[in-house]
Amino acid sequence: MPTAPTLVAFAEVDAPANTGVNITSASLSWETGDVITVFPMTPGATDGEVINAPTTTGSGVSFGAAQQQHNSTGTDCGIGCWSAVATQNSSGTFSFNYTRVGATNRNIGMIVAISRGSGGIGNSVIYLGATPNGASLTPGSTNSMILWAIADWAAAATVALSPTSTSHNSTTPGPQAAPYSEQLSPDATYYGAVLDDQTSGSAASYGIASGTGPFSIIAIEIEAQAGTPADSGPNPAGAAADLGGGSGSWTNPTNAQGTANTTYAVWTAP
Repeated sequence: MPTAPTLVAFAEVDAPANTGVNITSASLSWETGDVITVFPMTPGATDGEVINAPTTTGSGVSFGAAQQQHNSTGTDCGIGCWSAVATQNSSGTFSFNYTRVGATNRNIGMIVAISRGSGGIGNSVIYLGATPNGASLTPGSTNSMILWAIADWAAAATVALSPTSTSHNSTTPGPQAAPYSEQLSPDATYYGAVLDDQTSGSAASYGIASGTGPFSIIAIEIEAQAGTPADSGPNPAGAAADLGGGSGSWTNPTNAQGTANTTYAVWTAP
């Protein structure tokens, strides 16, 4: 069966920042093949906001186009999701900034998650609206890891995640605990969550348990690693009929040392 990925790092950072000013994560380490996912979040502004792609001081991680992105025009929060597969072992911090016309510091946030032992980057979805768990995602396989982030424009008090997030403390894997939630009144309330092993391959809804929003939600699948079929060894005598082919046997001649003959089963393809 498929094997779920392992979360090897989870970091969050939030801070007041003006247009073009970076907020930066703790230093993280990764290996070749790890999937690095970054969720930037902004509070939204009537003069418009544009989320810029995240950057890293490390090597082997290149973020292209966003998997999902919404730039707010002031009726909800901005949110984005960038994910990339590392091409070499390295370490470094992650940063992002946003641009807007206004010159007032606003609370922005960022989640960084690193997943290991995966089948790569899977499906993703973005939801904008008043349903607190409105992001419906159908994974490409069972046993995938699901990461999701929520930005609540109402800046309401934090509530439970939906579905329940897997819990990780600040040392396993660290450097911060998961899930994350923080009310940054009056700007926004931000969340970051992870479901280590989504055993279902059917559509499921992701977000938080309650609230009026509007909400900006992104969920992304980190695919499970395909399982390796068990090796049943050589077909035993008599198995040929079960496989739908012809059967028979042959016996090797006695060798020069007089070793007893050995009879082998033979299977021919149908």
